[in-house]
Amino acid sequence: LKCYSRDLQLELSNIIPLLENMGCTVIDATPFIITPLAPLPSVLLRDFTLRVPAAATLDIDSTKARIEDAIERIWRGMVDNDTLNALVLSAGLTARDVGILRAYSRYLQQLNFPYSQPFIATALSAHADIASQLVQLFHTRFNPSLKSRDTKYTELKTAIEAALEAVTNLAEDRVTRRLLALIEASLRTNF
Repeated sequence: LKCYSRDLQLELSNIIPLLENMGCTVIDATPFIITPLAPLPSVLLRDFTLRVPAAATLDIDSTKARIEDAIERIWRGMVDNDTLNALVLSAGLTARDVGILRAYSRYLQQLNFPYSQPFIATALSAHADIASQLVQLFHTRFNPSLKSRDTKYTELKTAIEAALEAVTNLAEDRVTRRLLALIEASLRTNF
């Protein structure tokens, strides 16, 4: 990962937590100062070496724009910097899609759900396929222009329920089932 900044004093402690919350392990960060011709200002380039979960199956060419967009949104404060952002890599979600699950997980907290936000994020990351399907279910439920929406919704719900049968951790099962129930209980959204 290469990050460019006009702030030549940018500290690593500003970006490493962002990358770690996305599920990456920072192995190395090499700084370079790029000095273009005058009157352009110098730029700091940080060349990061990362260990990414499931890197062997990650197709950088098809996911690069989505990952860059997520990093930019998190960096600019448009998206919360929390461990739910790991779903960008593990579940193939956009930063905006992660926001759907973040909103529902925060709603669970308001209902005095016994599990913390970090645990919910861990449960969703452990079952990234289900997290991805939950977001697809949300989009299917609330996209009025989608043709044969009811059929697709039923197929997705059936697939999610089948995937939930394979969840062996009771707490993780409870988290994912509650999120499914909340999506089903939602009547409208401004998303």
